Amino acid sequence: MSEKKTMGRVFLTILTGIAILGSIFLGIYDLRISESFVSMTASSPFLTAYANFFDRTLFDGDRFGGQDFSYILILLSLGVYLVSYIPKMQDKLISSRKYSGFMLAVILALAIINRGFKVLFARARPGVVADDPSMYSHMWNFGKLSFTEALSHGSFTSGHTNVAIFLVVIAFISLGTKRKGIIVPVFILTIGYAILMALGRVFEGDHFLSDGFWSIIIGILIAAWIYYGVLNIPEQEADNVPTYAKFEEFQWGILFVICFTALIAGLISIRYMFLHFLWYQPIILICSPMMAIFAWKRMKKILYIK
Repeated sequence: MSEKKTMGRVFLTILTGIAILGSIFLGIYDLRISESFVSMTASSPFLTAYANFFDRTLFDGDRFGGQDFSYILILLSLGVYLVSYIPKMQDKLISSRKYSGFMLAVILALAIINRGFKVLFARARPGVVADDPSMYSHMWNFGKLSFTEALSHGSFTSGHTNVAIFLVVIAFISLGTKRKGIIVPVFILTIGYAILMALGRVFEGDHFLSDGFWSIIIGILIAAWIYYGVLNIPEQEADNVPTYAKFEEFQWGILFVICFTALIAGLISIRYMFLHFLWYQPIILICSPMMAIFAWKRMKKILYIK
């Protein structure tokens, strides 16, 4: 077994352990932590400013905020990716293309997973629970929000933390550098920033800690899967496989959105079928697996997927 595979398995084992232990702890104390954090924020100008910083963004017409590091990186990666396909720039930016394509694929995957989980689990936010304690639901349990409420205001998982953990793509890209000493610090910084975001959302009273915790876990797993198992970046860096040249990364991202949307739509139709039956739900249930299989087959044809 190669050293990289061994390190990958160790990393996955550690992450799985953290996920299990964290879920057990938060399953017991999630609501208590949220109430305590909100209470501290109410009496602390520093925590109020901290929570506000991580809540706001320039793209909402506000001042620079905690989400903007990720949004700027997304825009830069999109710009580099598009410019890299201009004929005169293709050779110069061929190396940048695989990294910018990787970043775009990750953000597309994370965005649809976050929105799909919000609707599927329909978890009420802490503010709603404060007004009506009966609305509280544990993570991974189905909440009581309606479809439309969950779509726009579902709590699980945290969208802000989802945006913040996107920065972990920088850490994965650093794996290919010759300066090995920066790899661990970059992982610590990017994951640490996502943790600060998750805490900020709890202090703000907009999320439970488990919402941010699982955004981070899922974000790391998705980035690792796309880096190693989908785009196979290490093999591209070693020139063992050709760099994709026809928008394959972006096509894969769009197809992933279709595939995941179809799967979530099927699960959601099953759930809401028992709560409030509508005539089109069985049609969605029948069509969604076919759409998901079609999209997955197309994904595997476009890219090498382990």
